[in-house]
Amino acid sequence: MNSKVLNANIRDVAREAKVSVATVSRFLNKTAVVSPPAAERIQAAVALLKYVPNAAARTLTNHRRTNLLALVVPFSTFIHHPLGIFFAPMLTGIEIVTTEHGMNLAISANPARFADPLSLALGPRNSDGMLVFADSIADQALIHMHSQGFPMVLMHRSPPPGLDIPCVLVENERPVFELVEHLVQVHGRRRILFLRGVETQQDSVERERGYTRALQANGIEFDPALVLSG
Repeated sequence: MNSKVLNANIRDVAREAKVSVATVSRFLNKTAVVSPPAAERIQAAVALLKYVPNAAARTLTNHRRTNLLALVVPFSTFIHHPLGIFFAPMLTGIEIVTTEHGMNLAISANPARFADPLSLALGPRNSDGMLVFADSIADQALIHMHSQGFPMVLMHRSPPPGLDIPCVLVENERPVFELVEHLVQVHGRRRILFLRGVETQQDSVERERGYTRALQANGIEFDPALVLSG
């Protein structure tokens, strides 16, 4: 990826659109009318450079905060577990903390992983920070928003290599390894069914790795027919 595009700022947009920085600022902040030709050039430059306004800088400039925390989740998680035993308590905890700090919570879900930060319904333009659940946003978009200084916390997912983004993880591989080993050594079971989660999510990958490692450690041949998706 071109680092110049990745780190584009408002001056780059102005240069590409052949307008002043003030004109770009007025257009993005909707503080004044900009001529249609200039607006079209600015929109094209923003798309070309993948420019996302720095939320922190805009807050300082406008002397205001959005008081909105964004939560981005995979569509499958939101649809299949909206009030489930896992998702509901997590959502309740997030809402309690945001309310205690005088903030509002907005949730965004999409069938596809967000790869372009400009396609996000929630993000640096309209929120003060973001919680990213599992694989709801592609590494490319995370890298871009991180380069803009946008605050994020990842849940059930490690950050892309080289990025210092806070994350909340659970241990998956070792517990599954121990569960399978218990079934083999204590109960004498050797044909053990494994119900796989979403294949693109880190939790699912780590759990399946624990399953296959336990089979290997106990001399059991892996049988793909015993691995189901669900």
